[in-house]
Amino acid sequence: MAKKALLIGAGMVALLGIGTFLAAPPIIESCVNSALDAALLQANQHESVKVSRKTSRFDLWSRRLEIDDLVYEQASAYAAKVVVPKLTIEGINVLALTAEIFSGQPAPVDAVDAVRRFSAARVYAPTIEVEDRSLPGEVGKSTYRETIITDLKNGIAASLSIASAETQVPPDENITFEPMTFGSMRYEGIDIGLNLALLAPNAPRGDEMRPLFRSFTSEPIIMKGKAGDVALTLEIGGMTSDEMRVRPSAFDAERMMSAVSAIESAEARGETPPEDATHQVLTAVTDALLGVEMDRLAIDSFKMTVGGDQPGDVDLGPITIQGLKDGALLMLDMRDLHFEARGRRSLKASRYQLKNADFSGTLAFLRDKDMLNAIAEKQISPGDILRMLPRFEVVLEGLVQQENGDAVLEVAQQSLALTGPRGGLPSRFAFAMEGFSVPVPADDPRMDILKDFGIETLRGRLAYIMSYDDSASALKIDSVTADLDQLAALEGKLTLGKIDMTKLIDSPEAFAESLGEATFTKAQVKISDRNGGITRLMEKTAEERGGDLQTLKDELVVKAQVMGVLFLGGSAVEVMPALLKFIEDPKSITVTARPKNDAQPAAELYRSLHEGPQNIPNLLDFEAVAE
Repeated sequence: MAKKALLIGAGMVALLGIGTFLAAPPIIESCVNSALDAALLQANQHESVKVSRKTSRFDLWSRRLEIDDLVYEQASAYAAKVVVPKLTIEGINVLALTAEIFSGQPAPVDAVDAVRRFSAARVYAPTIEVEDRSLPGEVGKSTYRETIITDLKNGIAASLSIASAETQVPPDENITFEPMTFGSMRYEGIDIGLNLALLAPNAPRGDEMRPLFRSFTSEPIIMKGKAGDVALTLEIGGMTSDEMRVRPSAFDAERMMSAVSAIESAEARGETPPEDATHQVLTAVTDALLGVEMDRLAIDSFKMTVGGDQPGDVDLGPITIQGLKDGALLMLDMRDLHFEARGRRSLKASRYQLKNADFSGTLAFLRDKDMLNAIAEKQISPGDILRMLPRFEVVLEGLVQQENGDAVLEVAQQSLALTGPRGGLPSRFAFAMEGFSVPVPADDPRMDILKDFGIETLRGRLAYIMSYDDSASALKIDSVTADLDQLAALEGKLTLGKIDMTKLIDSPEAFAESLGEATFTKAQVKISDRNGGITRLMEKTAEERGGDLQTLKDELVVKAQVMGVLFLGGSAVEVMPALLKFIEDPKSITVTARPKNDAQPAAELYRSLHEGPQNIPNLLDFEAVAE
């Protein structure tokens, strides 16, 4: 009897298990659809958001959810409509989903919350259509094809890929655009929840940097348009990016688009845009720039073609951006640059590098409403301008400029640098043009002296370096150099003391007054022969005077002795031997001037020189060295 009862009990348990097994899928599927309805209802509680679907199907055995005609509309300042005709979600974590449904937790409050609470092995949408309605009277439309998301968990996906896309840019005032086409795009380690949060109104934000994606690759982007009869084509080659990080609190699409909309509306009415709106746009843009970090972005090429009566081309080879952080850029590297106004002029360079660029001062300036008003009223001080300038180093290599097919300038390397502390004044400015080559114009009478020497192309080097030492209050012209290969080289240096550049920030007038206290410390001039140029110049002078070179040298020696005693005083003893040596064998001579007193007022020196050079011996000592 007991055995029989045991068998009956076991059968009942088995029957109950089979019944539960058979009944569970419909129950769970119904719960999933109910949960989806609840989530949509919760989302629609937001005044600015509307979400709907036509139908949905969930299959427990395949763990697959299909949604038809999913529509998301956002009516805030960043207005958009997203339509997904068919969405397939595979590999749903049934246990986690069941626990979510029966846990009693409230439905997701928005799309960002929903994505972060959802897990799936694969999300697939054959087509996604997006309408951007942010600007009044303008609708931008984008279509994304074959969108696939893999291993989505807590809002982060292992990958997101898009086979192709196109965007219809609204026509501008004078330009109409064809749809912009995008090749395939792929993100690895992308935080979809964070991407949505950056655009969603009132989404939770944070101040710490967070990875937006681990890597990104894309095929070329092509944009075509027309300005009247002028055709425009823009092509950006394939791109590759390492990890990009963002500070969520730095992005406020709602604020920026609201301000942009106010500006657009005012302009449409023929009114001046609101001052606050313009400032809000600038602030939003600068916040975003300061809130991005990127290790490396590589672009295969950049090409732009302009048609019409004055056709032109811009063609840039590989472009690399490295180390973007806190408004500073470690390096921008571009190769094979080519700018051409077809049939007229062109500019080519083998390489362009922007290094150690710091735009934080410029960005802070754009955020300062009072400073912007000062610009508008033309009341900005030179010191403020110097503080806002970016700090950078630029190097341009292999420069060739042509006009009508003929080279008018070639430069082996050209550099420009402005360096200094953040928020302060620049401490160093440097410019150099190494290995330049300029054809001598045949029809320019000012160039006759060069043509007389048989110089058809002028080659050489130019440089200018100036620095400011705040601790010593010293302003230095470290080097002013003009070096012509076929003639001579001239280099000058100058040091002034008691220069307080910080006064330039507070008051230009106070700075101008302080210059009266500046002291002269040192000046130096060096003249060097290049390839016998100075000797040839002396020979040419002697020939024009009907004499020979030695006679001219003898005359120069006599004049040098007389002028030396008159203008150099006791220093003539120090200078004359070197000067006479240079006249006899002109290789190089360096003349250095120092004040007799350690603190020679520059203003007094200027007045004495202006009154007459005979006062020089009372103020300066000279020395000279000749090779």
